[in-house]
Amino acid sequence: GGTRNCDWWFTDEAVMLDTAGRYTTQDSHEEVDRAAWRGFLDLLKKHRRRRPINGAFIAISLSDLIQQSEEERATQALAVKQRIQELHEHFGIRFPIYVLFTKTDLIAGFIEFFNDLGQEERAQVWGMTLPMDDPTDPEGVVEHFSAEFELLEKRLNDRLVERLQDERDPQRRDLIYTFPQQFGSLRQVADRFLKEVFRPNRYEERVLLRGVYFTSGTQEGTPIDRLMSSLASTFGLNRQTLSTFSGKGRSYFITRLLRDVIFPEAEIAGANLKVERWRAWIQRGAYAAALLITVIAAALWVTSYARNEMYVQAVEKQRLVVEKEIAALSPDQSDPAAALPLLNAARAIPGGYDDRDA
Repeated sequence: GGTRNCDWWFTDEAVMLDTAGRYTTQDSHEEVDRAAWRGFLDLLKKHRRRRPINGAFIAISLSDLIQQSEEERATQALAVKQRIQELHEHFGIRFPIYVLFTKTDLIAGFIEFFNDLGQEERAQVWGMTLPMDDPTDPEGVVEHFSAEFELLEKRLNDRLVERLQDERDPQRRDLIYTFPQQFGSLRQVADRFLKEVFRPNRYEERVLLRGVYFTSGTQEGTPIDRLMSSLASTFGLNRQTLSTFSGKGRSYFITRLLRDVIFPEAEIAGANLKVERWRAWIQRGAYAAALLITVIAAALWVTSYARNEMYVQAVEKQRLVVEKEIAALSPDQSDPAAALPLLNAARAIPGGYDDRDA
């Protein structure tokens, strides 16, 4: 089932938060969903002030996108665009965004076409990583999507003959044969949706779209045959419903996407400028305090050194006086009073008897 509120996914490389779809659309209970969404953003900002997030996944169900009307797609695109802008405004950072078209298995022929893939092949990336955004480009990197999509479609066609030769079941061969066309029929719909969300304009924060990928996490539901639906609609024929998938679900095109593409780009996200300025002031304050302590310590050391130097000079001066008095005494002197000048001189040595009450 779908996420009810928020699911936390912990891995060795990252912590991923999966929010409920209604937080994006806010089309059921608008005030409640908006409050929950804002609360979620506040929570992230509170505990990760410098960089609340390292990136964002935008998961779009292909089956929903296919079956929506133009008006419904435009509404969904606007909702996604607004949530992205709210992330920028709330966190004050620029972060990479990865669009994941999910439920790709519901394109007729997907299961049959990729049925021969082993575990490692199913872990590969199927999609496009776009070039870094050039702020001077008025169209943005989303303009690359259509050309990149055609390359994906070409790869499917390049593999088509091999797949047809390997398959013996006539019905499955039909699905395999039409799959590249089924996939290609999505280009215009996906391209229009992405441009409505990501095309730059002067009134909104420019977003960092890093890539668009096609995935399948679990195979559920009835595949959608766009080609036959179009023909049936054109010629007034009855639509043929494809059988619902039955079997053990397998993930397609997810593992290496996360491990080799998305996680390594965690440092692309910027830091909150307000927090960075605050941290800079704190750092400057720490440096100033350290410098002040150093100056004070140096001043105290210099003062102490000067006082000790004066003390040594005074002792040396008085020592000379004592030596002079010793030289003045006669070895045959029997009068104790004759030793008083010497004793007085010794008593006057700095740090001696005369300074005991100082």
